[in-house]
Amino acid sequence: MVTNDPDLAERVRLLRNHGSASKYEHRMPAYNFRMEGLQGAFLATKLKHLDEWNERRRAIARLYDGLLENSGIVIPTEMPYSGHVYHLYVIQADDRDYVRQQLVLREVENGLHYPIPLHLQEAYRSLGYRAGDFPVSERLARRILSLPIYPELPAEAAEYVVSALLEAIQCPLTEVSKTNT
Repeated sequence: MVTNDPDLAERVRLLRNHGSASKYEHRMPAYNFRMEGLQGAFLATKLKHLDEWNERRRAIARLYDGLLENSGIVIPTEMPYSGHVYHLYVIQADDRDYVRQQLVLREVENGLHYPIPLHLQEAYRSLGYRAGDFPVSERLARRILSLPIYPELPAEAAEYVVSALLEAIQCPLTEVSKTNT
């Protein structure tokens, strides 16, 4: 689209990207129109590997599940009637931001996916919801953290991630700082 109207240009940019001008902050209800033809061609080629990649993600998730058993970390639940593909492996942790910081110090990538609940996004302000209206959603948004998971992740790397996570939930920042100097 070509325009000399900056307001219209901004609105179109928001419409093509879920109403988002910055990550996880949505100003308006919108769509995801970012795929181009070339991306579609790549995806069509990758599609034949999808079942294999999903199975590998499930294997990594089972490894994480076993290593985190009895750790106090809340892990994803897979319902018996379905098969999770583990696009993300999302855990819940007390003091999530501290744990994230500790993982970074231990060189473990991690992510926050959707730290702002939908009802608190600007895009849905017109619905009239306020902080406190969905306490479970708000509590989870403060606790969730995504661990690395992708089909090529070696088992040894997943084991290191869990080791670093377990250290992070038990080790004060001062002790980590001493070991890294």
